[in-house]
Amino acid sequence: MKILLINPPRSDSIVADMSDFFDKSAGTYPPLGLMYLASSLAQSGKPEIRILDAGPQELDYSGIGGEISLFAPDVVGITTLTFSLPAVLKTAAAVKAVDRNIAVVLGGPHATIYPEETLAFPDVDYVVMGEGEAVFAKLVDAIYNHRVPEELGSIGFKSGDRLHVNHGFSFIDDLDKLPFPSVGLIRTDRYFSVLSSRRRTMIMMSSRGCPFRCIYCDRPHLGKKFRGRSPINVVDEIEVYVRKYGITDIKFFDDTFTVNRQRVLDICSEIQRRKLAVTWSVRARVNTVDGNLLDAMKNSGLNSISFGIESGSQEVLDNLQKGTTVEQAADAVRLCRKLGIEVLGDFILGCPGERREQIEETIRCSRRLGLDYAQFTVMTPYPSTELYRVGLEKKILVKDYWREFARKPDSSFETPVWTEFFSKEELVGLLKKAYRSFYFRPAYVMGRLRRIRSIAEVFRKASVFLLLLMFNIIPAGKLSSNFRKRNS
Repeated sequence: MKILLINPPRSDSIVADMSDFFDKSAGTYPPLGLMYLASSLAQSGKPEIRILDAGPQELDYSGIGGEISLFAPDVVGITTLTFSLPAVLKTAAAVKAVDRNIAVVLGGPHATIYPEETLAFPDVDYVVMGEGEAVFAKLVDAIYNHRVPEELGSIGFKSGDRLHVNHGFSFIDDLDKLPFPSVGLIRTDRYFSVLSSRRRTMIMMSSRGCPFRCIYCDRPHLGKKFRGRSPINVVDEIEVYVRKYGITDIKFFDDTFTVNRQRVLDICSEIQRRKLAVTWSVRARVNTVDGNLLDAMKNSGLNSISFGIESGSQEVLDNLQKGTTVEQAADAVRLCRKLGIEVLGDFILGCPGERREQIEETIRCSRRLGLDYAQFTVMTPYPSTELYRVGLEKKILVKDYWREFARKPDSSFETPVWTEFFSKEELVGLLKKAYRSFYFRPAYVMGRLRRIRSIAEVFRKASVFLLLLMFNIIPAGKLSSNFRKRNS
């Protein structure tokens, strides 16, 4: 049996006028979810599995069709994010154009939030909700043996003209039981991070689930319960990348790496015990780090950390139910700077209850903290979040945009933003001001130039600088179209 796992092209994905314009050039990362699916399939005895990552492989839909014809898979699984839905459906159509008998399975966050809407599309045969590693292998068995998968939870399927969705998925408690992602199915030299000085970068997840309650964030396919892999298991995977693949730069994509302090300390100790020459970066909350923890992380290879600071106003942070303070952010950044750890701060403009003076304070805060990098975005109410529910309830959002999009996706769709006190155009103007104020300071530019260590790094960071320059020149309404042209 042949199984092909596809990450679709970027060209038809919807884009915000906000952070997407900058974020997509910050790096190209391996398709970790597909790599986990592939290793789980291999563990369950599935013989022929391939991964097709359309973006780095520079494949359009015609090219995908060509790969389908050559490989002749029985089942195709496609990663489905809400932003990539138009591209996903065009990819599914390209599969069916080659052979209508190929089973097309969609999984990921969007399929988890909108399973019925996703399953309703004519080129989609099945959807998988939640964490797909265990259930996808069982679904493939059912497809291969021509069984109706009625007994499987967390899937959707078609029976004639009827749609059947089995809700109620559960999460994987013991993540150590998952095999490591199938790195051998990708070309690692296709992936990079603009913030790294290393040629090749690998991403990892040492945990799943975020226990915090920020109203603007939700990852329904991973849940709210924090589930951490054991330190030994985490470092075993790092060692594979270092010893077998020569990869020495790791980016942890955990929502919050530092939830369990002792687990982090044990990971650091184990990296040092094995003498692994590796650099790594994490995402963390400012109230989950301290000097001793950061020192241990630095000594075992940590070189950068991303904090969701979000705002320079305590009132706004409280509105977001962030559970952190402005003072904690300043302390965390100060400790990192003392240890020589690079810091990226994430900020959101146009939050609930936020006025212009509070946005200006956030912009001043981003400069005052001494960050190495800052990323700004405008508050976007995403599906399945508390913010989206409140926005609909209070009529700040005039209709259920995301459900309409889930039913009739269009790559020209404009993402809704939180327009409580500002228009979208005003928020884009403030976003430009924030980027300009942070990155176009002469002292900042000279400081970054002095830290560059290679010609390749010069070109990577120059491309982002030019993108920021474009962002400040191009009128707001043309940002999305220019981004699409650049990525098509």
